[in-house]
Amino acid sequence: MTADDATDERAFREKQQRVYALVGHCILRFQHVEDYLEDVFASVLGGSRPRADAIFASVRGIDRKTEIIRAAATDLSGEPWDQLAPLLRRVKEASDVRGQIAHANPVQNGGLTRIKIKTGNGRVTEVVSVEQVSSSHWELHKKAKQTTIFTEEELLSEYNRTDSLYGDMIKFVASVKSLSV
Repeated sequence: MTADDATDERAFREKQQRVYALVGHCILRFQHVEDYLEDVFASVLGGSRPRADAIFASVRGIDRKTEIIRAAATDLSGEPWDQLAPLLRRVKEASDVRGQIAHANPVQNGGLTRIKIKTGNGRVTEVVSVEQVSSSHWELHKKAKQTTIFTEEELLSEYNRTDSLYGDMIKFVASVKSLSV
């Protein structure tokens, strides 16, 4: 192995680790969102927290969890209640993307190289130049009805979107609690 090979291997592993870390961050941040749904439910239901926790603990799956929160919010309107439906839609969207990320396959894209050649008599006679057009990078590929590809930038964007959702959920619960003070 040459020094260049070692450098290439190190760069390859660093890119790989960065993508794997982003995948983990996305999944774990969504777990905060899912776990906090219990707090959202308890704040919407009101009353005894142990009662709310017991009810919510019997519910499995993100769709069922958001349904029971919507049911608990029946006939509640105005602020902050009007924020709840859009918040729960965002939870569903984030859940769908989290599922795609969690079940996607990491793929190393070698980049694009442009090779200019000279030909004669239907054969390559000379390689004129070799140019690296784009660098190698990692992506996540999720194949379903269509293939969804997540780049590093998209994973970071999804993490930030989920983090913002989590913050908005905390603000919602705080605003509900301030109503009862």
